[in-house]
Amino acid sequence: MAILIRHHHRETLGDLLDQLHRLRRRVFVERLKWALPEGDGLREIDQFDTADCMHLAVVDPEGRVIATSRVTPSLSPNVSCDLLAAEMGVTFPRGPDIAEVSRLCADPDLDEEARRAALLDLRIAQVELFEHEGWKRSIGVAYERTLQVWIRSGMTVE
Repeated sequence: MAILIRHHHRETLGDLLDQLHRLRRRVFVERLKWALPEGDGLREIDQFDTADCMHLAVVDPEGRVIATSRVTPSLSPNVSCDLLAAEMGVTFPRGPDIAEVSRLCADPDLDEEARRAALLDLRIAQVELFEHEGWKRSIGVAYERTLQVWIRSGMTVE
């Protein structure tokens, strides 16, 4: 099951938010060895985890976060437009119909079937969120294998 965490949910869903930040640390800092701000050393939180962003958390039947992503309207500060674009020497589009998807990850301890199911739940939740918010396009940086899933589903990738 996927749960949307907006800014006004952060107090009541604080445990899920803590879990997703800990999962991000396990994936991006410990496993992928990204050099990110240290923070408290337990969670991966950056300057783009603001009131403007939303977090999607896929939760297993025991209430454990097993996959997550951050979604931010492109007109708000976001990692792709405000950090990566400069490093890559490109300009990402911004507009009211565009959102950035970042920090997408799944628990590395999941078996292949559970991982696929969790990521499918996450993608369905992202589509529903995009439809609800009126977003038509997404920006972000993704691994090729992630892009291939989107292309096979009929989405256009630029």
